[in-house]
Amino acid sequence: MIIGLTGSIGSGKSSVAEIAGRLGYSVIDCDEISHSINDDPEFVDGIVNAFGDDCIDIKDGKKSVNRKKVSDIAFVSKENVKILESISYPVILARVNDRINACQAMGVDCLIDAPTLFQSGLNECCDCTIGVISDDKIRLNRAVLRGGLSEREIIARMAIQPSNEYYKEKCDFIIENNSTLADLQSEVERVLSEAKRR
Repeated sequence: MIIGLTGSIGSGKSSVAEIAGRLGYSVIDCDEISHSINDDPEFVDGIVNAFGDDCIDIKDGKKSVNRKKVSDIAFVSKENVKILESISYPVILARVNDRINACQAMGVDCLIDAPTLFQSGLNECCDCTIGVISDDKIRLNRAVLRGGLSEREIIARMAIQPSNEYYKEKCDFIIENNSTLADLQSEVERVLSEAKRR
């Protein structure tokens, strides 16, 4: 079985994926994969063509994408985000498909943890999809506590990401994550059990 998991920044999607992993699912983390493609030649060339040489670092003659510089450019508008996605998706999807094939060969259920599950088309290969949603204030607080981005950067990303209604319309199942980790555990177990019965 292939389950697609999605949600916006601070929703608790990673916590859901972690719980699913403990329940025996093989988790394919698209964020992790996206961070592993920085030196992929196809990705590097695409970034140079779209955003310029300033977004590239060169070390020991090897080129790699400077994610911070790309983020500063991409996440200021939906148009720039779409450009970045058009460059990164094909490279990421190829690696995701390799992992899906490996899971299927081993007969293991997998969960694809993808912030842009529908935008990338990854939902097409899923048996069902789960959206994780939370109140905006809770999401902001979680993202700030997690670190790595300033509050201003988080608010900018939240502004261009889909609303909770988007996930309610698109996903087969919704997990509302506004309470405790124990409550989340129970809800994840319930939803995954229901998904398996479909």
